[in-house]
Amino acid sequence: MFSSKKGWALVLSGGGAKGIAHIGVLKFLEEKKITPDFIAGTSVGAIIGGAYACGMSAKELEDFIVNDFNYKDYFDIRTIHLPDMAWTRALQAGETMRNLFGKLGVDNGEKILDKLLEMTKEKKFGEEKIPFVCNAVDIVNHRHIIIERGRIADGIRASMAVPGLITPSVYDDDSMLVDGGVVDNMIVSTAVQKGYKKVMAVNLNRKGSATRENIVNGVSVIYEAMFVNSRMIKRVGDDRPDLEITVSDGRSYEDFSEPEKLIKMGYESAKEVERKIKRISGKSIFGLF
Repeated sequence: MFSSKKGWALVLSGGGAKGIAHIGVLKFLEEKKITPDFIAGTSVGAIIGGAYACGMSAKELEDFIVNDFNYKDYFDIRTIHLPDMAWTRALQAGETMRNLFGKLGVDNGEKILDKLLEMTKEKKFGEEKIPFVCNAVDIVNHRHIIIERGRIADGIRASMAVPGLITPSVYDDDSMLVDGGVVDNMIVSTAVQKGYKKVMAVNLNRKGSATRENIVNGVSVIYEAMFVNSRMIKRVGDDRPDLEITVSDGRSYEDFSEPEKLIKMGYESAKEVERKIKRISGKSIFGLF
């Protein structure tokens, strides 16, 4: 049973492969022995945040991403980093198109769900070490949902179901859930509404326009379209974090190369605002640092 005492919340945004940077932020917090009282995540933020909330350390997450992770083992999205061979591209594109028009998405999400169950130790909401929630969008009933019941892995699987790429999740009998970033890519207001006094958010999507150079294929188009809302929104009131850390090296959302670089960027971005983090987390002395 979680304590009713409210402290500070960590909110992790969505952002595809850029989400690897979240690990760097968590790594910095661990080194400083700073632990959030609550974690809320969207899409890849739900993956990293949910695994951390269930007990995976930042080092374990880093080891997995750097040494073991290969997107091809978990996703059947053939448009990402295709070999430069025309016949291979044609065959893979044909299969992708058949899945897209014959099914509810290119990938059925089964492989990633199996991995998520492992990463979350098959825990249900309420059993995690740090209270955690994630979000998704019900495209049947047109509603934004905060997921906080059932298996955490199922919730994460729904939160990361990018429309068209990963099949929607079924939440109840009359719903179909897709990536929470469609409506709110950084659920700050959820943490505030739950009573947490301070909120630190890690935003993987810079304000303003994207670059045409990074919109390289259909996957890029889907991601950019999905995050237009989060780029345009002006966060005010309960939707505005006390501290927002923006981490991005301008890469496309599907570029999983050089994960060490992203982790370092997340770490350095957190280090730059160490005093503010300590103040929000209550680690500073009399709030002076």
